[in-house]
Amino acid sequence: MKNRTTYIVFLACCLLGLAAIAAWGNSTASARPVYPWLLGAIVLIGAIGTFAFRTARERATLAAEEESVESHTALRVRAAAFVDALVLAVLLGALTFTVGSDWPPGFVMLGYVVALVIDVWARSAVSTTRYGSQDAEQDS
Repeated sequence: MKNRTTYIVFLACCLLGLAAIAAWGNSTASARPVYPWLLGAIVLIGAIGTFAFRTARERATLAAEEESVESHTALRVRAAAFVDALVLAVLLGALTFTVGSDWPPGFVMLGYVVALVIDVWARSAVSTTRYGSQDAEQDS
């Protein structure tokens, strides 16, 4: 639980950093040359931090062990999410080409990534609950 709270605080700090840099970049013209680099740095820090938290979580839950149930569950979740990513990309592309969109491409891609993250979290929660209930039935 402590790791999850630390991760939420980390992501909140990254989002606050992005908001602060965006506000600063939009308020002054002198910030324009370094503005994209600062936003990229925050995104890079977020990606590296997320990877670090994920590997720490995998070690704690034994998902990093090759022959563990958790490892197989994580592999199945990632495989199913990959198929969902491909299908969603095709549907999003077909919808965009046929209907058109006034939304900026960055927002469309952000929505795509958020949908995939929610998909992975939901699949992981269902798989973990499913295997947890099966283990409880086997123990009794």
